[in-house]
Amino acid sequence: MKTSRKLLLFACTLCMLTLALSVSIISNAAGIKTVQLTAVSNSKNGLSVSWKKVGGVDGYIIYRQRMGSSGWKRLAKIEKASVVSYTDKSVRNGVRYTYTMKAYVGSGKSESSNRISRVYCAVPTVSSVKNISN
Repeated sequence: MKTSRKLLLFACTLCMLTLALSVSIISNAAGIKTVQLTAVSNSKNGLSVSWKKVGGVDGYIIYRQRMGSSGWKRLAKIEKASVVSYTDKSVRNGVRYTYTMKAYVGSGKSESSNRISRVYCAVPTVSSVKNISN
């Protein structure tokens, strides 16, 4: 009789620990820190988006919205958590773009980050040069 009680107590304890562990894992996936965008700046190749690194994530997903459009376009999935910048090379001169992003762990995603807008100004190109003798 004592042995069966011990086995029953052991089985109940094991079930409780398993439940506590699964609740902990689920709450950690749902509680991913939000990414903090730090800057969007013009660069030679497009708009450079940078953010603060988030610990304990698998990577980031970047979204862009073009001025006048109603939806967000998924630009890239960055699968390295150590990367903290991305250059959007598909921008057009004179158009305002707004960026946001999410961090992810497995299939869980964080909340959308703050949004930063920037008008893209293409790098000027030299079309002609004149030598003036004066």
